[in-house]
Amino acid sequence: MKVYKILIISLLVIFLLSLFIPVYNYFHSTKCNNLSEQIGKLIKDKNYCSVDSDCIVSDVGFGCSCYQLINSNEDMTKVTSYIEEYKNKECGYIYLWPGMKRHAFICDVCPTTPNQDQILCKNNKCVDSRFE
Repeated sequence: MKVYKILIISLLVIFLLSLFIPVYNYFHSTKCNNLSEQIGKLIKDKNYCSVDSDCIVSDVGFGCSCYQLINSNEDMTKVTSYIEEYKNKECGYIYLWPGMKRHAFICDVCPTTPNQDQILCKNNKCVDSRFE
């Protein structure tokens, strides 16, 4: 009878955990998606130009981007702090089981950083001419 109770309790715990993990992932991903959108908007707002020389490469990578093209007058300090918050909250992971996590996405190998002469101002945006 004692073994039976332990088995029932174990099954109940496993069942409750199997319900908890998807709920946790949902709320965790919602919080992380909001932060990711804020970072993306900040980066996008820093990409503007009038001439090619307005554009520089920032080595601040986020998600699957290894670098960003931004205006030379822009500061990435706020973006960097948001990215640190994103990492500290373990965003970019999904939980399979308590203590078991994996990356939510897989990125390709980063392309080499463009040289300054490969960065152009097109339609008031900094672009990498290698991918045009």
